[in-house]
Amino acid sequence: MPFGICLNSAECYRPINTEKSGPASSKCNASLPNCDNAAMINQLLDAAQEIQDFCTRQRWSFRFIGGIAVLHWVEPRLTRDADISIFTGIGDEANYVDVLLHDFAPRLEDSRVFALQNRILLIRATNGIPLDVSLGALPFEERAVMDATL
Repeated sequence: MPFGICLNSAECYRPINTEKSGPASSKCNASLPNCDNAAMINQLLDAAQEIQDFCTRQRWSFRFIGGIAVLHWVEPRLTRDADISIFTGIGDEANYVDVLLHDFAPRLEDSRVFALQNRILLIRATNGIPLDVSLGALPFEERAVMDATL
């Protein structure tokens, strides 16, 4: 897939070579402050791929936002989570939240309540990387996710 047309896919980000990083890089995660940057970015991309695959299976409209989206356009920078916006509309947010919480670990004790009050669900990928899921509802959010391409 050409790099220039991949706006909404974790697949368009190439893994960063970690061979020079040593064996500790395989244990790297976002909660470790001395983590090797290349290994951490690779874990971040794995987490982005996981949430992308999940949303695709659900046939949800979504778009990467925040630091993970910036990785597409510039040199990699250190970011500790993957941000994604899923267009839920108004009134159906609870269904989306419940489906996500079934497959992803919550980061807060009251994640469901927090998500429904604040329109953001804080969860973790299976590799421990934090995922911030924005519950989009406004017309400009709908246009943004509809304009996203794989």
